[in-house]
Amino acid sequence: MIEATPAHLVTWVTNETEEASAGSVSVTFTCGTTGITHDRSVNTVGCEDDAAIEQRLSEVAMGVHNKICVGAILAPSEEPEAETTEEVEA
Repeated sequence: MIEATPAHLVTWVTNETEEASAGSVSVTFTCGTTGITHDRSVNTVGCEDDAAIEQRLSEVAMGVHNKICVGAILAPSEEPEAETTEEVEA
């Protein structure tokens, strides 16, 4: 039996937990294949314990995986953004 392994294995690290009443955590997702990182806040309202939060993060990681596969999440550009300046006529 051959097991299919996803091309993008996404792991996560919780950066910051908001107040319990806020119900969200700041998370960095990392693709093991491409090295793409994606920072976002994850809604944890209704997650009553650490196991429920881990389950929620697992679900979001699958979504991040899908977005990387279709190109909706890309590696950050290495080029610095060009500054736009407005010329003011005197």
